[in-house]
Amino acid sequence: AGVTTANLTGLTANTTYYFWVRSNCGGSGTSTWAGSGSFYTGYCISSGTGGTYFINSFTTSGGITNISNTNSGYSAGGYGNFTAQSCSQVANSSISFIVTPNSDPSIQIFIDWNNDLDFEDANETVYSGGFLTSHSGTITVPTGQSTGNYRMRIVHDWLNNPPLGGACGSQNPNYRETEDYTFTVVAQPDPITITPSDSNTICNGNSVDLTASSS
Repeated sequence: AGVTTANLTGLTANTTYYFWVRSNCGGSGTSTWAGSGSFYTGYCISSGTGGTYFINSFTTSGGITNISNTNSGYSAGGYGNFTAQSCSQVANSSISFIVTPNSDPSIQIFIDWNNDLDFEDANETVYSGGFLTSHSGTITVPTGQSTGNYRMRIVHDWLNNPPLGGACGSQNPNYRETEDYTFTVVAQPDPITITPSDSNTICNGNSVDLTASSS
């Protein structure tokens, strides 16, 4: 018996699909259906059921644009989809962040730098901190990173350090909350040339008018 593969198109994003399998033996008929199996067309689901421990604020600074999601409270089902909120930075530059929980959990932050719908590749865990009342740090965009939008996930776990299950799952649901955001990598702006408005020598302590233009 060989291995049969199938490529599916036209699927809806963030949807669970179920499938069943049977063999087709040609003239001798078909087997009974085996299954079911399932797969999800999107990022892994991370959830919780508690409501007591949660991320109350997430802010960034130093980016081209920044996130300010304060007093967010507990997200229903332990998952907050804040992907409409984004921060941005150019490659090989950094952005600062502060995560403020309502207690003292461990926190991990992930970014899917290659947009393959998981957070398991090298350098995709961009922050991991223990049981603290405030988490802060910097995220550096990898050198040569392509411009575009990338999923950023923050996972909170009051009981385990690091969060049990990493970026995915619903382990210890009473103590877990997850928030997703968008991290945008933008193109490096064009350099500008600044020249004096005339060619006269300027002495120290005097003022000069400058004009600027992009290259």
